Amino acid sequence: MQALEKSIARQNGLSDYDRIFLHIFAPSVTSFAKWALDKAHSLGIRRLYFLARDGWLLQYAAEILAEDAGYDFEMRYLKVSRYSLRRAQYRLLGEKCVELICIGGIDISFQKMMKRAALTEEEARHVAELAGFGEQYLTPLNYTQIQELKKVLAGIPAFLEYVRIHSEECYDNTIGYLTQEGMLEEIPYALVDSGWTGTIQMSLQQLVSAALGRERKMEGFYFGLYELPPKAEPGRYHGYYLTPKKGIRRKVKFSVCLFETVCSSPAGMTLGYEKKGERYLPRENGRGNPNQKTMERNRELLGQYLHAYTGCLRCGSRNHDVLFFDFFWGFFKGVQEDTAFVEKLLKLCMGTPVKEEALLLGELLFCDDVLELQLQKVAADWGISEIKNQRFISKILIKLNRKKEKLKESGWPEGSIAKAGGTVRGNLRQERMYKYFMYVRKALCKSGT
Repeated sequence: MQALEKSIARQNGLSDYDRIFLHIFAPSVTSFAKWALDKAHSLGIRRLYFLARDGWLLQYAAEILAEDAGYDFEMRYLKVSRYSLRRAQYRLLGEKCVELICIGGIDISFQKMMKRAALTEEEARHVAELAGFGEQYLTPLNYTQIQELKKVLAGIPAFLEYVRIHSEECYDNTIGYLTQEGMLEEIPYALVDSGWTGTIQMSLQQLVSAALGRERKMEGFYFGLYELPPKAEPGRYHGYYLTPKKGIRRKVKFSVCLFETVCSSPAGMTLGYEKKGERYLPRENGRGNPNQKTMERNRELLGQYLHAYTGCLRCGSRNHDVLFFDFFWGFFKGVQEDTAFVEKLLKLCMGTPVKEEALLLGELLFCDDVLELQLQKVAADWGISEIKNQRFISKILIKLNRKKEKLKESGWPEGSIAKAGGTVRGNLRQERMYKYFMYVRKALCKSGT
């Protein structure tokens, strides 16, 4: 590591953020893209769909790596989001749509869930009165309340009718866009994305199958998978770094929110589709990514890394003519398909960040909801009281409504802890204890023991 730090220091014009991206995220993206290409090749895949927005950097890396490796894939960038697909999918689900609408998140209120369902404000207020949430319309709901709400909403015909009408309005354009992009064609293809729960693959599979009038199965390559959708075929969901049934130690020191915030595109989220002439065009939120300049810089840095990486692979030995070679040489020797090298990088940065890392990365803005309604720092600003509430016992008691204090959620709690200072090591240990407890508890619940 000392030699690595010295080589970083020798590079001119790199900011501290640049060094973090080159050190942590460029090798991670490159290693995943290489794995996805090799996996696709072994399965006879001919076309790869990189899903917006996390697929933006991945496609860039994959195109360079595929050319260097001699792979002949067709690669397309598919502008989709959970929201754009689910809006059209609701009409196929009936009352089961509540399973996609009533999901947790940071500061999720009844109003936000109605926006996921594409209801107007007037319709949402009407449903709130029928559901008995008129007084709690804007109040953040806990996990238990959200789960109970599923049963309530499934029994309100007016709500289901509102959802169906709005789903019908966008269905044809959504299918038109997917058809235009070749998703109804017989060519063997796969999806490439960051992952986490595999619901986009399930949504695409259901929409394409409905359009075809028969089942269309899909393959998906993901950076990580925590769980799979109900009735999913596990063999068609391929996880690179995280998989549903193993890897708790990796999951404890990994931040989904931080990964998605850094490895994104400059564009805004896709809200739906519209037809202009003979083309179907994605309709974005218009605001773009709040971290737009950083995302553009990430691509420049990744390009530098890939240039050096492929140059190293071609020469097969130390070549001082390769751009930034001294900086990247340590990475090239360590990048392995077993992800051990990537694990070392990510666990240090995400699981035990130093204050400088937390300040630089934690200030980036993100939103963990289906709709980007409330942007916040990926590492929320925590004071002494917030830190105390996050300790293992206190957090459990608050979650169980045994303590009256409220939790201030953070997309990257480890970053919030590092930013706050104080007894950082002890507070990070408390956060890991909580995560271990939750993952073990979930595993036991699923096993039925």
